[in-house]
Amino acid sequence: MKVNKKQIVTLLFASFILISCGKGKQSSSSDSFFSSSSEESSLFSSSESSEETSSEEVSSQELSSEEVSSEELSSEELSSLEDSSEEQSSEEISSEELPSEESSSKELSSEESSEDSSEESSSEEIKDDFILDTAPFYLPKYSNGDYVTSLAATFDYGYFEDNTCFVYMPIDTALSFLFPEQYSEDISIHFYSYETLSGLKISVYPETDIISFVNFDETNLFSKENDSVLGMIDEKTTTDYVDCSNSEYIGEGNVTFDLSEYSLQIVERNNRAYLPFSIINNIFFVSKYYSAVGFNGTGFYLLDMLNGVCGLDGGTNNTFMNAYYHGSFRGKSRNAKFVEDNYNALMFQFDHFYGFHDERMAPFGTYLSENYPEIVTDLKNSSHSVYSRAINRILDEVIGDGHTNSGRASTPFGTGTISGTNYSSDRSRALDQAYYECYSARYSASLPSSIVRYKNNTAIISFDIFYHEGTTFTSSNIDYYRNSDTFAMFHYAFGEINKRTDIQNIIFDITCNGGGDTNALIPMLGFLSDKVEMTVYNPLSKLVGNLSYKVDTNLDGSYDEKDNYKDKYNYFVLTSNYSFSCANLFAMVCKNSGLATIIGKQSGGGACVVSYTATPDGKPFRISGNMRNGFKDNPTNHDDYGVPVDYEIEVRNFYNDTYLDNFVNNL
Repeated sequence: MKVNKKQIVTLLFASFILISCGKGKQSSSSDSFFSSSSEESSLFSSSESSEETSSEEVSSQELSSEEVSSEELSSEELSSLEDSSEEQSSEEISSEELPSEESSSKELSSEESSEDSSEESSSEEIKDDFILDTAPFYLPKYSNGDYVTSLAATFDYGYFEDNTCFVYMPIDTALSFLFPEQYSEDISIHFYSYETLSGLKISVYPETDIISFVNFDETNLFSKENDSVLGMIDEKTTTDYVDCSNSEYIGEGNVTFDLSEYSLQIVERNNRAYLPFSIINNIFFVSKYYSAVGFNGTGFYLLDMLNGVCGLDGGTNNTFMNAYYHGSFRGKSRNAKFVEDNYNALMFQFDHFYGFHDERMAPFGTYLSENYPEIVTDLKNSSHSVYSRAINRILDEVIGDGHTNSGRASTPFGTGTISGTNYSSDRSRALDQAYYECYSARYSASLPSSIVRYKNNTAIISFDIFYHEGTTFTSSNIDYYRNSDTFAMFHYAFGEINKRTDIQNIIFDITCNGGGDTNALIPMLGFLSDKVEMTVYNPLSKLVGNLSYKVDTNLDGSYDEKDNYKDKYNYFVLTSNYSFSCANLFAMVCKNSGLATIIGKQSGGGACVVSYTATPDGKPFRISGNMRNGFKDNPTNHDDYGVPVDYEIEVRNFYNDTYLDNFVNNL
């Protein structure tokens, strides 16, 4: 299925925005990208229809006391009936007061019996214990050095009386907010369908607790009908210096969720389908905002981890997060029903929204029960602190893939931070050790701080992060950003190298690079090739994106042979066991496309997008998400464990420029 230019740009960057590992540097912006609107009126009002019940009046001699509504009796009759009920059992009522079963069948027509049955059914519906409610939805707004709450909408939600902390949201509430005036709905008996202008189709079956999607990937924020709220590569910057018109999707992105497999349900009330909010959250809000929404019993809050409003280490260091951690859930006990529902929703989340759910630890509940039964016990503990430590152990030790990280942030049941958690995996410790070795060796080498350094006919460019400034560059302003934007740095470096006539080799040193932003990676690859190609894959929807880019590196408005230096120099990528995430992707693309020779040590891996999400009960964390880089001939294959080198170099020689110059000249 071919797509237009904007749609495919968006697929990639829904995949790889800000891919970074635990030790890699990560930028934070002082300005919020969110709306500053403080609209007070509700965007969504609950239009609940009340049911009117008509009952057939039957004399007290024809019906037992249990079948007579207290509303139909006078106070004297009610008092008499209650006294009678207390003094005598149903067997003691005389035949004059209550007809026998045989005489009843003779006296009541089939029509009257049907009406009585209808009355009893109606009475059951009136006793419904599913409570409908509304709560405000807040976005963070940057103001005078602080993040404050900004009212964005009022959301409908519901909960059961015996489990008030596990909430449900109507799917139309999410669609109305995220796709305003862009979706239609079709409601019939026990069936709900929705369709957006971008082609997303949703079918909901409450009786079987099934929800299915066509074009599931249109839920992401970079779909063709949704503008990027992140200010990354969009139509404007694509027109400026990146063209991706030859990219395409393969597959329809069909996804079906059966909630009954996790003892979860879809609740149907007032012609609306309510899903557990945690599922709505991961499908829609995480994709829309690249951060999760948390509910604290008082309101819904966007837990913006991307811009640093909500830190993984928790705390209430700004007004917005202070409000989140002071809702009605704070200090509230977790009853057995909530603990069970929360556990089931958490297992659903890991089984569908962890980027390697198709090949590792699935089903996640079974994997935990067989390998970490004590964690399962702790997850079902009513103690918030015991539960929180179990969550952190899962993220940092059981998964512990470099991208996944728990931090010390608590759920809104806690105070903002949790203590006593210091878990790690073998892989995380190996990445830390690799970083320490490389950093120590580089520090000892006392290298110059210039962007480019030279040794004979070899130029060496060292950089430790892929960073995207988000500025519209021109040929006159780009050099100003050479120390803060990786594309601008490459623009400056190649300009300097090109002034020299003796340079034959260029080494890109990413040995201390822990990752960063793919929006910086794509443009800089344009200096090495006239066509940048890569493949991404969604293991949930099975959608494949074959991505192809042209980059106007000299910013002259044309995509031509003047934009790249692919045949002018010999390129080498120097990697270490720490080169992770976006750095790993850089090595992968260079190797698979034949752009450069890989030297050093095998890179550290990290194939997935980082997903900033939250547990069903509102603890923010990050995890390897559902979009990952793959290979064009085999999209399901990936490089999560690193890119093998073509030629190995010991760490002690990484920063010996004389050694590197001799090494590449003798290949």
